Amino acid sequence: MRRIAGALRGDFAVAARPAWGYGLLCAVAICLPLSSGVLTGHVREGATAALGGYLTVFGDTPGLPYGER
Repeated sequence: MRRIAGALRGDFAVAARPAWGYGLLCAVAICLPLSSGVLTGHVREGATAALGGYLTVFGDTPGLPYGER
């Protein structure tokens, strides 16, 4: 059981701290479509665009979307 718990902890460990600009980029990729969707009255489209922005920015390899990891 300890071996399984250790393996799970190792899967979610972050090797280094990401740069502060990465967090800012993620925030913009999510907040901008959500805000514009609310302001224009197209909340569903804004949420869909925000999810797409999140999945694109939050990838392991730069340039690859999250779904292709």
